[in-house]
Amino acid sequence: MVEGMQLSPSLRGGAAPHADHTTAEETPTVATTRFVPEIQGLRTIALLLVATFHIWIGRVSGGVDIFLLISAYLLTRSLTTQAERGKLTRPITFILKKFTRLLPAAVLTIALTLLAGFLILDSRFWNTMMAQGLAALTYTMNFWLQGAQVDYYAQSRSDASLFQHFWSLAIQGQVFLLWPVLHLLAEVASRITKIRVRWILMAGFSIAFLGSFLYALRLTDFNQPYAYFSTPARLWEFAAGSLLALIVPYLRIPRRVATVLIWLGIAGAVSCGFVLPVQSSFPGVATLWPIISAALVIAPADAPSRTAEDQPWLLGHPILQRIGGYTYALYLTHWPVLILHAALTGVDRPDALRGALLLVISAVAAIVITEVADKPVARLARLDRPALPAWLPQIGWRRTVALAACLALGFGAIGSSHNYYESFREGEFAAVANAPLYEMGPQAPDDALFEDPIPGRLIMSEQLFTGPSTLCPDPIQGFVPLGLCNTWGDTERPDREIYIIGNSHSVTYSSMFMEIAEQQPNWLVTTQAYPGCTFLEAGSGSACDDVFTGSAQYIEQTQPDLVVVLGSFSSEEGPDQLFTGSNPHLADWVRTVEDTTTSEVIVLRDVPRFDVNMFECASTYGYEAPECVKPTSVDQPELEEYVDEIEAAGGTWVDFNDVICRHDVCRPSNGGLVTYYDSNHLTVFSRDRSRSASPKRCATRFPGGREKRGLDSSQDAPRLSSVRHG
Repeated sequence: MVEGMQLSPSLRGGAAPHADHTTAEETPTVATTRFVPEIQGLRTIALLLVATFHIWIGRVSGGVDIFLLISAYLLTRSLTTQAERGKLTRPITFILKKFTRLLPAAVLTIALTLLAGFLILDSRFWNTMMAQGLAALTYTMNFWLQGAQVDYYAQSRSDASLFQHFWSLAIQGQVFLLWPVLHLLAEVASRITKIRVRWILMAGFSIAFLGSFLYALRLTDFNQPYAYFSTPARLWEFAAGSLLALIVPYLRIPRRVATVLIWLGIAGAVSCGFVLPVQSSFPGVATLWPIISAALVIAPADAPSRTAEDQPWLLGHPILQRIGGYTYALYLTHWPVLILHAALTGVDRPDALRGALLLVISAVAAIVITEVADKPVARLARLDRPALPAWLPQIGWRRTVALAACLALGFGAIGSSHNYYESFREGEFAAVANAPLYEMGPQAPDDALFEDPIPGRLIMSEQLFTGPSTLCPDPIQGFVPLGLCNTWGDTERPDREIYIIGNSHSVTYSSMFMEIAEQQPNWLVTTQAYPGCTFLEAGSGSACDDVFTGSAQYIEQTQPDLVVVLGSFSSEEGPDQLFTGSNPHLADWVRTVEDTTTSEVIVLRDVPRFDVNMFECASTYGYEAPECVKPTSVDQPELEEYVDEIEAAGGTWVDFNDVICRHDVCRPSNGGLVTYYDSNHLTVFSRDRSRSASPKRCATRFPGGREKRGLDSSQDAPRLSSVRHG
């Protein structure tokens, strides 16, 4: 304990706890809900730190953690004071009043942000933006960010969420649901046990603090980005604020000591973001820094020994006090202004002048939102005089109307956004449906001009046209499909089956075979894939090896008409990796399929891959921008020998690179069709390539069906699974 700081007699003397009906000496009668200018000033400084660090420095300041502590401090301070006056906490009434206070500014900010997002952001971000807007409105943004595995520190500003800053408001809202219930339980326990409610709350919040803090330490060490948005890992900060509120009424702090503590707290709050490695430590041990700093300010400022003569200088300054009335709205507005600026300009870190302009724009928006939404609702709420039965929530019609209006505006904004999104999406689908696809892609003349490549950016953001989507059944007893197994077509009695093995690139190619199968009755396309799986891993004991083992069993027992497998693995800069030599030899696998089954094998060359996201590059710079034009795969003399081995084994080698990248140049679009949706996956363009092949040739390639060679699956021959890795 700091020298000179004292406890009130009831704590110092170890007085036995008993019910709230105590003597004046034992009860902290100074526990009130009076206005404390130092808390308002501290809140203003914390907000300015948050905005300053976000705009100019790009780090976390610790200001949000100060907000969390202050909110819990004021909540527990108010509810405990009422409880000690004999008034039970009414959780539903508290929650309704609290959210009537919070929602007007939040809902208006969400609605305006959605509108600005539709006007400024690329359409490929709209779907995610709407989902995030709903998460912000329902106080679940922290859960959304956890599910999306967002790293708060590593994102580019132009890719960050417009609503990402709602994570702290979400956790705060969740605590506002939980804390009044805990207070009520403590108050009921106090009446039953005759133990003072303050002591019961101290015990409860101490347990919450310890449990949450230990959990935060463990989770931060295991997965810091996930822990950052975790409600359980943040509860200890709220518990610290509540414990502080319970202890402060007993403190007696001399004026000089109080002044020193307050200045130490201010210094700690300001220096936190500069000193701590927040990228790897919050919400762990390092978070104690802003929490303790805030406590050093609040404790002496609100202690009963503080008198009216102890006028605060910095924290009580009229400017900080005036700004304090707009801190909530400024927190809401500064982040979307910053992100929209980055989306418009591509500038993640504005200079001093531009950053100051962004702060001014945010402040103006905050003032408008406060004056238009926040203050009018607050004035109406103060006029409420509910005359309801005691068992009903004690809120009047004005608060009820305000709360209903906020919810209607919020969900109405989300619904309207969804309707606009769907209409825009339908327009992009109509553009695809009406496009002369047979004259586009590799069939288009080199000098053909196209206004906007298809599919549009909104459809591209959904990554459509990637392959079959129906999960595989279990067609053979004892065979369970592994990895990602999907089907398209007739699964009951197909006339022909095309079986595709490999990874996500194989699935992308499958849409080409779907185009062929669409023109034939009763055909089936099956994909058996696993992320990153290539023939190199066959025989390795990995999950990919299980895919090839299971596929070998499937081919032996069902003998699909056509087996398709990737025959290489492309790289960003070097030649393709071939499945030959000391690696598992694909040619041996192909020979076994051809010799022991009625299936035929097509071996596809892998598509070129690049070190940039081709679609995002085109979205940023344009489809013909030099930054997005890449050379095709480098020459590879050994490829010819490898192809000869594959074809000598009975397989058919297919290389589409000359139509994907015409004239040895790869572009984000080709003949009016978008080619890539990232750095290495093809889009609908892969399906269009099949139109350069003859469907009739494909339909007659297997003239005898599964008995075309006079073989059946029971024939005595080497098993495919025994040579799956050469």
